Amino acid sequence: MAYLSPFQRCGPRRLIEDLLRIKFGEIDLGLISDIAELTDSDEYFNLNRIILKAKSLREVRQAVPKAKAREHWEWEVENNKRGKWWM
Repeated sequence: MAYLSPFQRCGPRRLIEDLLRIKFGEIDLGLISDIAELTDSDEYFNLNRIILKAKSLREVRQAVPKAKAREHWEWEVENNKRGKWWM
């Protein structure tokens, strides 16, 4: 588990972006910003393996902790499970 500085994260992040474009043909900017916040080299390595095995972009989102939380929150809002904040 080696910490990566912001400068060192640039290379793996670009490779993952390209891999997502090639495999799924689309880029989710929210997912990319969540991937950019990863700070550990092992996290990037594991994410790369998950992308290679994934059949959908949703499986990739499940592997990124912050993206997983955002996806759950968006599902709750879509399905009115969140409630109304003003009541």
